[in-house]
Amino acid sequence: MNLEYEPGTSLATASRRSGALEDRVRALPGVTAVYATIGYMEDARQVRWRVNLVDKGERAEGIDAYKERVRAILAGDGHLRTKAVLDPPMIEGLGDYRPS
Repeated sequence: MNLEYEPGTSLATASRRSGALEDRVRALPGVTAVYATIGYMEDARQVRWRVNLVDKGERAEGIDAYKERVRAILAGDGHLRTKAVLDPPMIEGLGDYRPS
């Protein structure tokens, strides 16, 4: 997930706001962890998350239901300028770059 706060948002403010949202996402049944990078791409207002879920065999709903719940949580932060809830990479650990 990629989040972007308003211009002028400090690293400390982005961290505090993200932390509050992370707590809400972490409280969802089936979520095992939320990993956050605050200041992504050396921009204090950019935040990147990775949300881990229990194995799909252990949950009744698919990933799309979780994405909708996270979108609803993010909608509650009026300071977010943009938010993108993305599917995980096809190859675990691939990150942002295609293999060469």
